[in-house]
Amino acid sequence: MMDFEALAARLWAAVVAVFFGAFVLSLANTAHARVFPECNPAAEAGKLYGAADADAWVKRICDAQESTYRTWEANLQKLDIGQQDLAMATNAGDWKAYRAKWAELLPVLKEMEAAALASRNAVGAANILSLYRADLGLFLQNAGLGTAANLDEFSARISGGLDGQRPAAAATAGVNVVQQSVTRGVEFVKGLAAAEGDKVLAEYRGQVEQKAATRREQLSGSTASGYFGGFARRIIEVWGIFFFVLFVLMLGAVVVAVKRKQNPITLAGAAALAYLLPASAMVLAFVLVPFLPSWAMIAATLVGTYAMYAQGGRICGALASKLGEGSTLAIGCASWGPGWTTCGPDCRANRAALPASARPPFKPLPRPARSRSRMGRPGGARSRKSARPGTWSRPENLPVSPWAGWPMRPPASISVSALPATS
Repeated sequence: MMDFEALAARLWAAVVAVFFGAFVLSLANTAHARVFPECNPAAEAGKLYGAADADAWVKRICDAQESTYRTWEANLQKLDIGQQDLAMATNAGDWKAYRAKWAELLPVLKEMEAAALASRNAVGAANILSLYRADLGLFLQNAGLGTAANLDEFSARISGGLDGQRPAAAATAGVNVVQQSVTRGVEFVKGLAAAEGDKVLAEYRGQVEQKAATRREQLSGSTASGYFGGFARRIIEVWGIFFFVLFVLMLGAVVVAVKRKQNPITLAGAAALAYLLPASAMVLAFVLVPFLPSWAMIAATLVGTYAMYAQGGRICGALASKLGEGSTLAIGCASWGPGWTTCGPDCRANRAALPASARPPFKPLPRPARSRSRMGRPGGARSRKSARPGTWSRPENLPVSPWAGWPMRPPASISVSALPATS
């Protein structure tokens, strides 16, 4: 016959072995499982606003977070396994083992409290401090052990309760505190890692602000070091302003030319020529006197450009008169037509004052084709009037003068009698 007692004993041993193996495996999984999220480099790089050395900064941020995770993950796993050991000792009534395990876990609890005090603004820090302050009294009251204001007082009351009449209630209070430390500690460690990453990010922003302050100091010349040390930077950056204003002026000239049905290339070139002298002064002012407001220098450049465009003849004539009739500027004023688009009395006087060798060669305009009436005779009185000796008028629909806007009259050296006679 079968021995049922032996069979039952073997079945019980097998069940205990299975449950014990499952328990050991659960502890192993708890010890090696990933509790905290991994660093996201893409999300961290988005906080750097496209910095040139973003990869190095992202690595530093992720390293700071991972270091915090590794440190506190080991502590939380120690607390998690410790609270299981406390629960087993409580169920077994082994108060000696309980005291030993509690003495082992108490420094970890104090370390978490100190970290929460040092990082009060971190996410979860307030919950940890509440657990180790006001909430301790709630756990002790449930066990009938009074109250406590900190971990040391709580530990003293737990030790006293183990020697009292309700040791299991005192031990359970300690188990609950450790369990809450693990639960709230996960959230706190995540906030602590984010705070460590923010410290690296704050260092990056501090360097960016320092570079920006140095650049402003060099561009404005507010200090001696900024003025003398910023010549190269100002020379490099002023050309951006130079070409931007030139582009805007030429674009505006093209728009005006299209509306007035004029040649946009000619008008844009005239605006560019008028811009050169004021722009040169703006470049020198930006480099040598950078403490002047930039908007004032740009406004003065625009006003000077308009003056050169509208009153170029007078300005060029005045400058030429200071330098003398034979100067290069005087010859240029007479040759180009200093108004760029118009020539007033001043530029005509300057041109007439030049010697014949300095004047541009004159090419007489071709005569208009003679129109005939239906009877075969020469056209109306207007055509005959324009051909009277001693007069010069600009016929309509003829090419532009080679002087780009100069009045249509021959130089004094060419007589009217030299013109071809009309039949």
